[in-house]
Amino acid sequence: MKHFIKLMVCSVVFFSYGQSKQINSGLQGTWVNVEDKKWTLRFNGNQMIEQYEDDVENCTYTVESKSCDEKYTKQNSSFVLMNCETILCVELLGLSDTTLSYMETSTGSKKMFRKIKSKKR
Repeated sequence: MKHFIKLMVCSVVFFSYGQSKQINSGLQGTWVNVEDKKWTLRFNGNQMIEQYEDDVENCTYTVESKSCDEKYTKQNSSFVLMNCETILCVELLGLSDTTLSYMETSTGSKKMFRKIKSKKR
């Protein structure tokens, strides 16, 4: 997939179970890339779906308190390990009710997404 971050859903373990659970809860929902509206990430439980136009990839993810990339050893940060066709480790730079930003540890490439508000029935 041309635009896929290849970070897809992986497993992440945070500083404590409570922090990991809080981050996992904050990730839930659908996110659209701010630079390319055709690229979305959808988190549901421990599953992640990355989609670019009609190209869809199903993944799993985890949240971790230490880097999931042996070459990137930043302390006091949170990481998400995404397990798809390829495995990707990302450092979580920011997570709020409306924005998600991360950096791919292998390339230093930063990505930002905005949460799509769910429609009330």
